Amino acid sequence: MSGEAEVQKTQAGIRIWCFLAVFAYLIILLVVLAVLIGQDTARHEWWEVFIGPGIICLQVVVLSMFAWGLMVWESRMAWKVRLFAWLILFLGLVPMVSFFIFLAPLLLTMPPSLWPWRGSPDIR
Repeated sequence: MSGEAEVQKTQAGIRIWCFLAVFAYLIILLVVLAVLIGQDTARHEWWEVFIGPGIICLQVVVLSMFAWGLMVWESRMAWKVRLFAWLILFLGLVPMVSFFIFLAPLLLTMPPSLWPWRGSPDIR
């Protein structure tokens, strides 16, 4: 039983850390969105003005999917959602090269939440 209790404590610690990383990621995304909205748009085409905020909004939606997967945690669907969301978040860093230095460390600390835990009854 103590092994199972240790796994649950580890899972709880990983979930708490990932929630903190998600919160920090969200704050950074909102700051980036504010910067993009506040830019002078007179020099750009209309589609260039909407690409950056569109990517940020997509990232916020995917980040909320990841957070949902953290809340539900012990189901096969939640594991798949966390994995899918993490991959999309990582791909979303590609167009945000300027902010990669802030966002990449947060993403790189989240992979432990992607492990298929043996203690979870639905993940096999």
